[in-house]
Amino acid sequence: MKVIILLLLVLFHISCKSFEKNYTDTLRVEKEIILDSSFSYSTPNKLFGIHFVNYNGLQYVAFLDHDSFIKFLPLDKEVNERKLDFEPVLVKTSNYFSIRFYDSKLFLLDISKTLLQVFNYESDTLFEAKRYDFSQLLDWRKYYIKHQFNNSFEIFDSLIFLSYGIHNSKSNYLDDRSYLITKLDSGLKYHLDRELNYPKQFRKGRQYSTDTYLRMINDSCLLYTFKSMDSIYIYNFKSGKIIFSSEFNKFSQYRQFEKKKAMDLGYVRWYEFTNEMNVNVVVSDGKIIILKRLKKENINDKSNYEYYVLDASLGLIYNNKFEVDVNPNYCFPSSNGFIIFDKSMLKAYQYAM
Repeated sequence: MKVIILLLLVLFHISCKSFEKNYTDTLRVEKEIILDSSFSYSTPNKLFGIHFVNYNGLQYVAFLDHDSFIKFLPLDKEVNERKLDFEPVLVKTSNYFSIRFYDSKLFLLDISKTLLQVFNYESDTLFEAKRYDFSQLLDWRKYYIKHQFNNSFEIFDSLIFLSYGIHNSKSNYLDDRSYLITKLDSGLKYHLDRELNYPKQFRKGRQYSTDTYLRMINDSCLLYTFKSMDSIYIYNFKSGKIIFSSEFNKFSQYRQFEKKKAMDLGYVRWYEFTNEMNVNVVVSDGKIIILKRLKKENINDKSNYEYYVLDASLGLIYNNKFEVDVNPNYCFPSSNGFIIFDKSMLKAYQYAM
């Protein structure tokens, strides 16, 4: 009997080892970038976020400082910084807004007012070029624009993709579909995507975080994935069809949310700060970079992060842990790679793929 038990234990150990994760080669740090000493994590406005902007062929880090100026800090130390007064805009904006820099313009989505403003930032002052009133787009007494950190909307050409929800607690405040799409210069006639649906467990409240990521791949395709789930899709928004789908991580360790503890703030805080999480998604030169925080036991434990690099067909190219302390919320595409800030927000690393 003891021999049988010993054999079973050995087989169990071997089977567990066979499921150990094998990492690929690590990505090479091509360059370390020392940021301006005035730049720190406590300075920028968190809601505005930090953005990587190309202007006149130069690369800038753009953020909103505590004096309500948009600062454009150049990565090239020999170039002067730029700043624009954002206060006149900010005082008229609600407390919930989201920012995108696209095609040499700044897009400001006022979530509470369902208003999109488009600014030209290339001159010495911000100039409002256009505005779009979304108040008639949906019945906002029934629906709402979903506020997601740096993920409430995406812009491509004249299309806007808006993350939205429904005021219905029985479906965890989610509609079955996750995005509405409208052409900005078409009289704001919208349609709902036919494929980008929420997983059933999201609508049943089994996941606390229901945030999604949507990123443009090219002029006809986008990727769609989740903060708390590793399913990923490539969606052709011209044909309305999903052309690729995958589970990019076969070793996920997400905790199931205990719905009965949803009103326990201590439990919710612990769950949010310790659960496995996809914290950012970036597209660079047709490749997809997913940054994942690994599960930990205690809030004060060090956070460790992995990166996944996928091709446009969702094939895995690289997967490994970061060997330096990074802030994955601030990761941006660069030529044949990506730039990610470190935890101090005073240094950045440029990785080559």
